[in-house]
Amino acid sequence: MNKKTIWITGGSTGIGKALAIKFASNGWNVAVSARRTELLIELSNKYENISAFPLDVTNKNKCMDTFNEIKNKYNNIDICFFSTGTWNPKKEKDVDVEQMEEVFKVNFFGTVNSIKAVEQYFKDKKKWYNYYCFFNSRV
Repeated sequence: MNKKTIWITGGSTGIGKALAIKFASNGWNVAVSARRTELLIELSNKYENISAFPLDVTNKNKCMDTFNEIKNKYNNIDICFFSTGTWNPKKEKDVDVEQMEEVFKVNFFGTVNSIKAVEQYFKDKKKWYNYYCFFNSRV
């Protein structure tokens, strides 16, 4: 029997990292993506069944390319968990339009880009319910 595989975006810190470690500890293949390559590599060096796939989810084409890399490595993806998010708490007291635009670009549209990258794959598998989204609650 093949190991199950999960792809996690936002996997370098926070909920994404914790989830990656949990799944890896339970024997899953874990593909983690995030912008901070050095943190991904550190994580993949620590856990044998975690592999790093650096990604900026704001790039639609790179989302598709990264998903294809993961499919090529593992052949089958069972679950996708999109937990990419950004926020600068130092700017909470001011109305900073540029930060708000960046938050929506990463947290919302980045998640949409990730969903779009896997959409046809899960439709073809008839398991559209196997990709999950986690939105940063500060959006």
